[in-house]
Amino acid sequence: MSSYDQGVIIGRFLPPHNGHCYLVRFAQSYVRHLTLFLCSLPTEPIAGEIRCRWLRQLFPDVEIQHITESNRAAARGEPQAATLWAQSIQALLKRPAEVLFASEHYGAELAAKLQAHFVAVDIKRRVVSIHAKDILQNPMRYWEILPPPVQTHLVQRVVVVASQRRRSGEIAAGLAERFHTQWVENRWLPNAPEHGKVARQLAVEQAAQAQIADEEALRSSATRLLFTAADPRLQHSERWQRHLPSYNLYVVEEGCQELLPQRAIAVERCFLMASGRYSSENHKEQPSQVADFVTRWLSTVRFTA
Repeated sequence: MSSYDQGVIIGRFLPPHNGHCYLVRFAQSYVRHLTLFLCSLPTEPIAGEIRCRWLRQLFPDVEIQHITESNRAAARGEPQAATLWAQSIQALLKRPAEVLFASEHYGAELAAKLQAHFVAVDIKRRVVSIHAKDILQNPMRYWEILPPPVQTHLVQRVVVVASQRRRSGEIAAGLAERFHTQWVENRWLPNAPEHGKVARQLAVEQAAQAQIADEEALRSSATRLLFTAADPRLQHSERWQRHLPSYNLYVVEEGCQELLPQRAIAVERCFLMASGRYSSENHKEQPSQVADFVTRWLSTVRFTA
């Protein structure tokens, strides 16, 4: 059993990555009780509430304290910063801090102000050789060192809209194979809807709800991208029309632009495919131009709240 009772970690976790996970798990094994202080500001690219939720998912046995107050005097490098942070930490702790864990050299001064023992954890970045600021600039490049909740948040959803149901499905399947990820099949609408306008509309709305649920179910197992094959008949669904603006990228067959609401399409988020014959025999070759565009577009993705 550990001889230390209360341990402390403080940081922005912008975003949390596997280096942070190593730090927290190390600390959990070192002390009986660990409190993690997440410090966030409204101007940061990932909302503090989202990071707090991620941390609670990752470490349900760790006490998470979210500090949102802004104080210029507490900025790193300011002469009173360590004193101010120590005061904030002590005010929120139920018991005195005995150990402070950090992967940065500033931890030594803060630990001294807390009258706590300082434990430097992987300051040389041997375990995870990256800084969070680098991940912010190009998160898809560092996908493998992001924990599951962060990956799920980052998954970019791409909808494929074609004039024929089969065509959109084959393109989405080909792209998913190319990017080693998941795709959502347009399998919910029956080939012969029930007779009657009301019954047909109900079938369309239920299909839209099922398609959206399919996306949510597959997001956590997708890698960087999740492709959805849209059924042209879903254009008649109010639920589907409300959902369309939530896609990050639109792959649209020429002549099918009218199937999407104008507010859903931004030029930089839409790839227009030439219409033409499409068969299962060439499904690996046909999406090559689309895949090249998606690859270039993916490199521009940044974290958003």
